[in-house]
Amino acid sequence: MKSDLISFEIALEDFDLSRLPVDEALLKGDKELLASTVLAYYEDCFRELGGSTAIAVANSKVSVTWIGGDSNPVKTVLDHAIRLLNQGEFTAAEPLLQSIIAREPRNGAALYNLGMMLSNAVRFEEAIDCLEDLVETGEAGANAWSALGVAQKRKGLGDEALESLRKAVSLEPDNGYAQRNLAAIVAENSPQEALPLFAKATELLPNDPNSHLGLGQCLLALNRNDLADAVLKKAIEIDPYGALAERARSLRTKLSETFMREGSGTSPHNDAVDACLGAMKLLDAGDAQKTKIIAFEVAMLGRGGLDINDPSPKYALKSLPGQFTGLQLVALMYVGFKQIAPELDAGIDLSKEYKEASKRFHQSEQ
Repeated sequence: MKSDLISFEIALEDFDLSRLPVDEALLKGDKELLASTVLAYYEDCFRELGGSTAIAVANSKVSVTWIGGDSNPVKTVLDHAIRLLNQGEFTAAEPLLQSIIAREPRNGAALYNLGMMLSNAVRFEEAIDCLEDLVETGEAGANAWSALGVAQKRKGLGDEALESLRKAVSLEPDNGYAQRNLAAIVAENSPQEALPLFAKATELLPNDPNSHLGLGQCLLALNRNDLADAVLKKAIEIDPYGALAERARSLRTKLSETFMREGSGTSPHNDAVDACLGAMKLLDAGDAQKTKIIAFEVAMLGRGGLDINDPSPKYALKSLPGQFTGLQLVALMYVGFKQIAPELDAGIDLSKEYKEASKRFHQSEQ
């Protein structure tokens, strides 16, 4: 094979018709349409690479030959495929990676990137096959074993995933992603065993919110709440607008509620009752629109976390004058939602305190 070209052949019956912009049933019933659509598909795939492409269909097979005009066409195609993956153009990247593997079945970079893409595309069986081909070359490192473990876990193959991820960590103990992925599986049955793995992952990946969230969850499971709160706060700081931050905020809110109730047991917390009563008096004079503005402003401010156990009035609102404690703001939000949208979840349970405050509020009006 000439070094300046990539050439491969695939049976039309083996082609994944879901890649094409034409109804599958229609393609299966019209061989000429199928052939012309597949030809156009591969022409589009290679057009941006320059060079020249020869594509033909014969004997129910499509053959593709791309001549790049340089001595390293594989690198050219691989680099372009990776750029497409980074741009989220998975459909365009896949045939390019497949074409490299058709020429070089042991090309580690192509197998790894294709396996990762298939796993993220919820095509787990294909991803596992691809990544198993990669590790069977004997040249795969920790990232390949880790990717295989993740795909196996997503497929529901827990034991196999655990084995693959332990292999990844043994190959490269300082691979933070391998540590994190292994920790996530171990944590399902043993938070204690997962704890040092997550701790190691946060050291290796200090800006990875997944690692910090996992560590925080392990600490919560082990009732090490003070440490958990600090770690969850770090996860939020890393990516304040991501989905993981929302999960961390929810956990911190529940944790704050736990701290608050430690001294009151099952009885209403006196400070929270006072805060709810103050919120009722403050909101009672306003209209529904004003209440909505205040409640939602507090909710947005709470995205950064509100310390309801600090008695210092250190928070300010645009919609109200003065300074507030974290507990006062949470009470404002809770009472506000009760008035304008009782079906909404405020993220914290102040129902006992709200009930007691309501009784006192109505007594004061009599």
